[in-house]
Amino acid sequence: MCGRYVSPEGTEIRPGDLAPVITSAGAEKLLWGIPFSGGKLIINARSETAADKPMFAHAMRAGRCMIEVSSFFEWDKRKQQHVYTAAHKEKLYLAAIYTLCNDGKKHFTVLTREATDDAQKVHPRMPCFLPNAEYRHLWLNDSEIAPHLLAEHVPLTISPVPRESEQTSLFEP
Repeated sequence: MCGRYVSPEGTEIRPGDLAPVITSAGAEKLLWGIPFSGGKLIINARSETAADKPMFAHAMRAGRCMIEVSSFFEWDKRKQQHVYTAAHKEKLYLAAIYTLCNDGKKHFTVLTREATDDAQKVHPRMPCFLPNAEYRHLWLNDSEIAPHLLAEHVPLTISPVPRESEQTSLFEP
């Protein structure tokens, strides 16, 4: 889920990229994907269980961040690419967590939840959204309330990307 997104400036962000995020300290650039054994990157974490997983527990308490995006992409079972945007045409804010890794750099992963009915047609998971300024402030600054903010629904527009417009350089699922 959420294997690529576009920043508000129009930059395509892929796993492994250095990307702008917002932490309680302000704007920072972090690497997308927490390194795992075998060189794999963990780019998404299930919000329902992240606080209980040793890999994510500390980040859920003390490393919450958010990513500002204009859109994100998902592929269905037929490998058809779909673009997700906010129905109200504003930016989306994705809940994420970060940690300092063995390479001495901060890495983040996007938190996901079960997809809403409309998004379920493409993929069973979707990012957790922070729909307004109050939610964003609480997510970054209140570790008691933060885990309870992750089920909020944001109206989305989901459109298939015509196959002829998909570029060969695009991330493949």
